[in-house]
Amino acid sequence: MGDQKRQLKTLRKQARLQKKLAKKEAGGYLASRILAGSLLTGFIALLGLVLATFQTPLLAIERINFEGNQLITEQELSAATANLLGQPLTTVSDAQVEQMLSQFSTVESFAIQSRPPHELVIRIRERQPIATVITSEGQFIFDAAGVRLSPFSGEQIPRVVVVDDPAESPKYRSAVDVLLSLPLGLYREVSLVTLNSQDSVELSLRDGTRVIWGDDSDAVLKHEVLQTLIANQTEQVDFDVSAPLAPVVVYRDF
Repeated sequence: MGDQKRQLKTLRKQARLQKKLAKKEAGGYLASRILAGSLLTGFIALLGLVLATFQTPLLAIERINFEGNQLITEQELSAATANLLGQPLTTVSDAQVEQMLSQFSTVESFAIQSRPPHELVIRIRERQPIATVITSEGQFIFDAAGVRLSPFSGEQIPRVVVVDDPAESPKYRSAVDVLLSLPLGLYREVSLVTLNSQDSVELSLRDGTRVIWGDDSDAVLKHEVLQTLIANQTEQVDFDVSAPLAPVVVYRDF
């Protein structure tokens, strides 16, 4: 009889324990459901905010500012990118802007920056003119890579004599290498660059002096030697500084 009472008591304890565990599990499940619901609500709210950013005027472009442009006017750039006005900042892509700026051969590269809530900045890096070339279509200004920038209109920059396309011409590349190696003061004095070969470049200065320069090596030394030779001459002569340690003065009367 005593054993039966003990067993009955044990069964009652087990039943109460199971009931408590069941309540605890139910509470945990409910808490999990509440947490999951909260996360889902937050995600939906975030998604709604993102969609609002893309689809509403919340970050619509009202101003486009340009930086770094000198050869292209702001009016030209504004006209080319006018379709960006009213578009959300978050939807502007490099590819879209690149297509709009492709009409300007002087644009070498660009970068875009958003300034919320309504401003877009486009930084322009322009190609720099370095020489003019006479082509079958006329005389044009080119950059160091041989990209044609604009028609020549009297700019004081050197003219390079080549017969083929500057973008593919080894001789043009050699002439540009020499021009890029020159000190700025001497570069501004060069009116004409001719090439007997890729390693034999001749410079004609604006005062009529001719200089056999050679290749683009030892540019600083060649310039120093040339300045010394010019300072010590009173007659009209030409110079060969292709070997700067053994320069040659060429008298025109001989």
